Amino acid sequence: MGVDCDYCLIAARMVSLLVALLLLIALWPAVFPALARQVVARQLPPPGTLGARGPPPALAC
Repeated sequence: MGVDCDYCLIAARMVSLLVALLLLIALWPAVFPALARQVVARQLPPPGTLGARGPPPALAC
């Protein structure tokens, strides 16, 4: 029972990396405020993705 499988060891190492990544993402704006201000978020969806526009002209009767 004292021998761990390789997958268990790899998973144990990956959990610590995942926690470190989540902490880095949570602290990103506080650590790098200049980079956080440069990111521009889109306010409107890209044109052409607002819903159905009807059938194509070739299929319209």
